[in-house]
Amino acid sequence: MLKTLWTPFIAALFAAVAISGAAQAEFPDKPITLVVPSGAGGGLDLSARVLTSVISNYIGVPMTVKLVPGAAGQIGTAEVSRTKADGYTLLYTADVTDQIPQFVASVPYDSNRDFTALAQLSTARFSFVVLDKSPFKTLKDLMDNARANPGKVKLAHSGQWGPSMLMGGSLFGLNKLKINYIAYKGGGPSMQALLSGDGDFTGQVPSVIAAQGDRVRALATAGDKRVFKNVPTTSELGFPDVYGVVRFIVLGLRNTPADRVQKLRKAFSDVQKDKTYVKLMKRIGSSPDYIGGDAYERDIRPKQKAFFKKLVNELTGGKAR
Repeated sequence: MLKTLWTPFIAALFAAVAISGAAQAEFPDKPITLVVPSGAGGGLDLSARVLTSVISNYIGVPMTVKLVPGAAGQIGTAEVSRTKADGYTLLYTADVTDQIPQFVASVPYDSNRDFTALAQLSTARFSFVVLDKSPFKTLKDLMDNARANPGKVKLAHSGQWGPSMLMGGSLFGLNKLKINYIAYKGGGPSMQALLSGDGDFTGQVPSVIAAQGDRVRALATAGDKRVFKNVPTTSELGFPDVYGVVRFIVLGLRNTPADRVQKLRKAFSDVQKDKTYVKLMKRIGSSPDYIGGDAYERDIRPKQKAFFKKLVNELTGGKAR
């Protein structure tokens, strides 16, 4: 009888201890999935591979890349928005993918409501590029021609609402200059369009420009930091608001427990000191340019939202959603 009474009690006690131990298991205790909402071989994918090759040294568990391309990043973003807010599924995306969809499409998530920034890890600086034999020797030449010939100058860009389209739009559109936006399926095809004479100019990252040798020339680089010694920045030329410094960011679900958010943010901060990480990022043409999650969420994200809404309105005649 005594044995009968004690057996359920002991079983229940062990079960409670097991549950308590599981609940108290230190985060993270299993692999983390890093969803990349774009295809293989692009800047996001390559930098994600670099990150996940070293981050386990700082977070204590493997981090694996999962590519979920489609709809300009909306499919992958939506997938992450439907997961549990436990810190085990993160989104590695670009600022344009984070902010643009809300203004141009009906999406099943609200990026600013549903996600919080964990870190900006790097940036990629785009430059305006023409053929070496192009009559446009400076950015002013290109703009003067667009002013004299509305809608005639052709921008070969990497896709609707992608970085190179927005780069052109933020210079020409915001300065009331009409050009012909021609979409291609990625940065490679848009460069090929330029090389074949189907476009007058394009926007590209340094590694792609360098691969073309002396067939192309950069007229200006977006932002305020030179990439090529003899090529001015758009800020130097009087256009500080030109988009083209693409920010690569890690987002987590906003309702993730605060202690887990802090652990993830610390790991992304610590990896910036890893020599292998820095070396590999530079090798793929991505500049380590770290901003902490708190600072990005507070200082950068609201400005990005306002800037992209203004730009979409300019390019669509005030039709931003």
